[in-house]
Amino acid sequence: MSDIELQGPVDGVLTVTLNRPQRLNAFTFEMVAELEAALKGADADPECRVVVLTGAGRGFCSGHDRGDQTTSPWNAADHNEVRAQARDADRYFALTSLMRTMRPVVIAAVNGPAAGAGLSIALAADLTVAGHSASFVNGFVNTGGVHMELGISQLLPRIVGSQRAARMLIAAETVSADVAAEWGLVGETVADDELPARVAQLAAEVSARPEGSLELTKQLFWAGVSSASIAESARNEARSQLLAQSIRRAE
Repeated sequence: MSDIELQGPVDGVLTVTLNRPQRLNAFTFEMVAELEAALKGADADPECRVVVLTGAGRGFCSGHDRGDQTTSPWNAADHNEVRAQARDADRYFALTSLMRTMRPVVIAAVNGPAAGAGLSIALAADLTVAGHSASFVNGFVNTGGVHMELGISQLLPRIVGSQRAARMLIAAETVSADVAAEWGLVGETVADDELPARVAQLAAEVSARPEGSLELTKQLFWAGVSSASIAESARNEARSQLLAQSIRRAE
């Protein structure tokens, strides 16, 4: 059984399930490679317009599996092994960037704990819906780690502000689904048993949007979020309007 399960695309929607429920879907480097391949495959598939990312069982993703350290480049035995395994690390750290830049809209359905790398993945989704049992935590400081990963030091403060981000990253505070919605970490919360249906409804609504408009809007939205100035955002918006008009004329 694969650690990454794919269903679809059906009506433009591909469901990607992290499938290590016995470990709360904690990542291994092999699993990350499978996830990267799935996301890149979705990006290249013209039939795929939305990717729903969720976890099997009672968790979304509990971060990186510390039991997978034998495959980590930081524990490699020699220089050649370091070089080979560093490619796995590059793939791992690029996941959130891939989610933001890929063509399909990514919806995270958070069905339990999202910790460490799992938190970063949830933050990088274009849209996030959480079940009431979901929780969000970055626990490196509790395990002796002093680092953060997958861009969370940028992602989290931009979403919740520096003080709330500090509570999660420095004080390692666990945030409930209701607080996550209040802070803007997730777009909405629903009862756990309603999560699949609500996400399916949202995915169908997004997939029904005009294709060219959907792709351009996603690109423009995240470019605006990371833009250094209002003027830069305005220029990008004007160029995208012209491009959208050209696409409509061609259709």
